[in-house]
Amino acid sequence: MMQAPDSKATRGGWIDGPFFVLFIAGLMSSLALSLDIFLPVLPEISTAYQLEDSTQIRSILTVFIFSFGVGHLFAGILSDRYGRRPVLTGMLGLYAVMAVFCSVAPTFDALVLGRLVQGFAAAGPRVIAVAIVRDLRSGTEMARTLSIVMMFFMVAPILAPFLGEITSAIAGWRAVFAVLAIFALPLWAVVQFILPETCPPENRARIRANVIFGNLGRMIRAPQTLGNTAVATLIYGAMFGFIGIAPLIYGEIYGITTGFAAYFATFGMGIAGAAYANSKLVVRYGPTRVLLRALVCLTVIAIGFTVITQFIAPPLWLFHLTTMALMFTKGLIYANCNTLAVDLHRGFAGFASAMIGGMTMLGSAVIAHMIGGAYSGNVTILGASYALIGALATLIALQANCEL
Repeated sequence: MMQAPDSKATRGGWIDGPFFVLFIAGLMSSLALSLDIFLPVLPEISTAYQLEDSTQIRSILTVFIFSFGVGHLFAGILSDRYGRRPVLTGMLGLYAVMAVFCSVAPTFDALVLGRLVQGFAAAGPRVIAVAIVRDLRSGTEMARTLSIVMMFFMVAPILAPFLGEITSAIAGWRAVFAVLAIFALPLWAVVQFILPETCPPENRARIRANVIFGNLGRMIRAPQTLGNTAVATLIYGAMFGFIGIAPLIYGEIYGITTGFAAYFATFGMGIAGAAYANSKLVVRYGPTRVLLRALVCLTVIAIGFTVITQFIAPPLWLFHLTTMALMFTKGLIYANCNTLAVDLHRGFAGFASAMIGGMTMLGSAVIAHMIGGAYSGNVTILGASYALIGALATLIALQANCEL
């Protein structure tokens, strides 16, 4: 029988206070901060390493996303078996070490290797943060805690580009990697010296191959799970693909060499707005209807923009508003397809969530790399990729959720 963590260790002091919420939000910000902080300085990094093809620089983002997905597959299983603290301590420490390594990488290949390892380590904080909340909260209390955490979490993609831009202006682009180490060290210290173990030995699960593959088989055989995971993968792939080429579009096409962070911050605001809107819409219409309508809206917007690019060169205001609209619909889509994907597997929700997250990141990294490779110096790629992905995702969502 599963037992609750010791009440004296977990329910008193900071575990019930605002510091705990900030701590969990910090752990969950590992992906957003590790990607978005570099967007304003990608051209500087490309110049420093004398890359012949400016699109090569996107690989420091795509390899991070790929290994982040791989890390998902391990972090949840290992923390269920050995406890939250040792796994989280190790992965945060590795994350900080690789940030320092990247800051002094002598070649671009070394930088890419450092980002590959760092992405794997970054998955630990993201996955285990949710597991810790699940250990300590349940039902409405858990939902409330995660809702508050998400409010703080959304600050990361809004402020990260500003932080990267300011840091680079003061100390150069290599110092941006040092910021990631500085970000990780206080979190590591909290885990090492303050956080109690929230998964005691009696609650830990043995690593049994037959159980792991049995649960994985049940997920694969469920059309609702497989289909909605595919939708999430497609949409995230489109988003990451755009993020990888966004500095090139704003810099090379629209001449935004400074102030890119301000433009990018509006995307984070759009996703945050979608999160709030979804909390209202899903109560009234349910996740399936919201998901399908958001997918249709995304596809129509993307097709419309693609048609426009065949007749005129879209001005900055039109391009930016279109991108904001696409990001808003993305916020509605992912929240609901993730809910639908994991809903059938409440008996092993932690494992299912980790697997779905891992597969989503792995697939989206491949899609993002393809979109980045297709960039040829014009904005048509934005509309065309989103239109194709949106149409395909809509068909898959209709098939996966036809009985709901």
